[in-house]
Amino acid sequence: MEVRKKVDTIKVDYRCPKCGKGFLRPTGQVLYSNPLQYPHKCNNNECDYCETFNKTYPHLDYEFDSKIRLIGGNRVDLIAGKGDDDFCVD
Repeated sequence: MEVRKKVDTIKVDYRCPKCGKGFLRPTGQVLYSNPLQYPHKCNNNECDYCETFNKTYPHLDYEFDSKIRLIGGNRVDLIAGKGDDDFCVD
């Protein structure tokens, strides 16, 4: 059976820790490690900062009724509720 719930979409970005002006963007390369890693480079032309993550930025996270959030694709129970199976961690 389908269950529908209203969710809020959150854009998660990563500001460059070196220049503070640009944002880190994927270079298009993938490092085939376990887990996969994605090199990023600052999009500020005056900055040369690079960093590697196991996800790409920007990405979307979702908030469910302020009780559940998706963080990096994983459901996290923020408020423990008894008797409501919809708010259990998968």
